[in-house]
Amino acid sequence: MARVRSNQHVLHSVAKKFGAFDLQQQSGGFIGRVSDLREKSTQVGTFAVVNLSNVMDRMAVWSSALPDIKVAYPVKVNYDPALLELIASAGGSFDVASAKEIDLAIQAGGDTERMIFSHTAKLASHMQKAAAAGVRLSIIDSVDEMQKHAKHWPNAEILLRLTVARDDWHLGQKFGASLDEGPELFREARELGLTIRGVHFHVGSLASSASPYLAALEDARVAMDMGSTAGHDMAIVNMGGGFQYPSDSASPLAKHDFLAAAAQIKGAMAKFGDHVEFMAEPGTFMAMASTTIAVDVVSVRNNGAIWVHESTYGSLNALSWPGYKDIVGNSISVLPMGQSEKHYKPAAGSTPVNGITCDWADVINLPVGLQASSLSASDILLFENQGAYSLSCACDFNGYELSSMPVNYIYDSSEMKDGFQVRYKIDAVPDKGWGIVLEQEVKKGEPVWAFKGEGKTHAFHDEATVRAKLQVLAKNPRSHESMRFFLNHIFGWDGRIIELIGDCRFMNHSSTPVIGTTDGETWVALRDLSRGEEIVDNYETYSNPDWYVDLCKEYDVEWASRVAELYN
Repeated sequence: MARVRSNQHVLHSVAKKFGAFDLQQQSGGFIGRVSDLREKSTQVGTFAVVNLSNVMDRMAVWSSALPDIKVAYPVKVNYDPALLELIASAGGSFDVASAKEIDLAIQAGGDTERMIFSHTAKLASHMQKAAAAGVRLSIIDSVDEMQKHAKHWPNAEILLRLTVARDDWHLGQKFGASLDEGPELFREARELGLTIRGVHFHVGSLASSASPYLAALEDARVAMDMGSTAGHDMAIVNMGGGFQYPSDSASPLAKHDFLAAAAQIKGAMAKFGDHVEFMAEPGTFMAMASTTIAVDVVSVRNNGAIWVHESTYGSLNALSWPGYKDIVGNSISVLPMGQSEKHYKPAAGSTPVNGITCDWADVINLPVGLQASSLSASDILLFENQGAYSLSCACDFNGYELSSMPVNYIYDSSEMKDGFQVRYKIDAVPDKGWGIVLEQEVKKGEPVWAFKGEGKTHAFHDEATVRAKLQVLAKNPRSHESMRFFLNHIFGWDGRIIELIGDCRFMNHSSTPVIGTTDGETWVALRDLSRGEEIVDNYETYSNPDWYVDLCKEYDVEWASRVAELYN
C-alpha cells in the first residue's frame, strides 16, 4: 500500500488550478522538464520552477514532527499565489505585515480569524484594514504601539514580542521588548483596556538547532507568568520563524537537524501546561527548497569572466545574505544545453559570476564558484533553494525587469514517496538516532521499498563526482558533519556508488534485517512486520570499492570508515 502524502487531494486541486506539470509525465524528471522549458523558450532569460509537492511535503513533515504548533506562514517570504493557496488549503494560516499582505492572504483562501499581524510598527490605515477584515491577533513591543492600538484597533488580541538571548541576527536592535520592560507593558495594556493573550519571539533565520528556541521558551515562560500576574489571560506562545529545511544537495543534515530540534522543542513545550496554544511562522522552512531559478549564461569571456541573465538586484539578492549565501551557493549546478544528453555538472572552482546590469558591484560571489572553461553561452545555471525572499525582495534596475519572471509549476502525482511502498514515519530509534518506522502491518513477501529512477530515490557516483561533492560540502558552515553524513549515506552497488535521496537516507542497516532483495530493484518483507517496527536492511547487501574506504579515512570520518570496512 502506497504512502499517501498529507492532503494529497489538496495538492492535486491546487496543481490543476495553476496548471502545474506532473513530473510523472516527464521523461527525465525535473531535469527533463527544465530542459524542455528552456528549449521551447523563444528568448534568452530567466525562469522559475516551483515544485508544489515540495511545499506539501514540508507541511507534512511539520505536522508530523510538531503537531501541536499551528503554522502561520509569513507572506513576505514568498507570496507566490499557488504556494499561498496550497498552505491555506492544507490548514495553515498566515503571518501578515501590511494591508497588501492581508489582501494576498485573503485571496489565497486564508481565514482572517487565524491570521496574525506581526509588524511591530504598524501604519494606522493598515491597523484599520486589519480590524475591518477580522484579523484577530497583533504583535507589539512598545507603549507607543499600544496607544495606537487603543485608538485604531482596540479589540485586537495582542502578543508581546520579546527579545531573545541568542540574537545572532541582531534583531533586538529593531524588534522586541526585554523581560525588564514587561511589567510596564503589561500594566499599560491594562490601563488602556487592551487584551494581551500571550508572547512572541523570533530567533532569526536558518537556525539549525533547538538551542535558541529553548532559551527563548524559558524567557517566554517568565513573561507568561508575568502577564498572568498583571491580570491578563495568557494562553498563546508564538515561536516565530527561523526553522530551516533546504534541499539535501545544499544541506544533507537539514532534515535530521529539524527532527532533532523538534524533539527538544516538544519537551520544552510540555512545561507550559495544557491551556497554552502554540504557533510558529516557518516561512523559510516551507518555501526555500520549493523554487529553482534557471538562469541563462549570457557570455563567457576569455579572461574567465562569466555573465548571466540575472542579478543581485533580482532573484539572486539572497546570495549577499549571511547563511543564505552558503545554502544557495552550495546548491548550484550546470545544465549543459545543445547536447544530446542533458546532465548536471558539479560546480567547482572560484570564478565570480557577473550579473546582467552595468553596476560594477553586481557580482555574485559564490562560496563555490564555476569554471568558465567548462561553460558556454548556451548553458543554464540552476540555482536551487531560491524560494525564500529571492523573488519577494527583487527589484527592477537598469532597464531590466528583474522583479518578476515566468513561473512554471510542477508537482508529482505519485502517491509513493521516496521509493517507499508502505506507510511510514521517521522516528527516533534506540542507539541509531533516526530510522524508518512502519505505520502499518506488512505481510511477508510484500514490497516495502524500491529504486524508482535516478534523481528520485538515488544518484549514481564515481570517484570524481564523490570528490567534487566533498569539495562543495567543504564550503558548508558545518563541513565536517556534512561530509560525514554524505559519506555515510553512499554505498557500493552493482559496481557503482549510489547516494540515497530523500527519506530513504534514514533507513538503517542491521545484521538481522527485516527486508531484502533478490532482483536489486525491490526490497520485500522477510517476515510479517508489525506497525511500529523499524525497517532495516542487510549490511551484507553492499560492497564498497577501496577508494571509498580511503576517502573516508582521508576526510577523517571514523564512523563511515568503520562501516565501510564492515561492508567489505
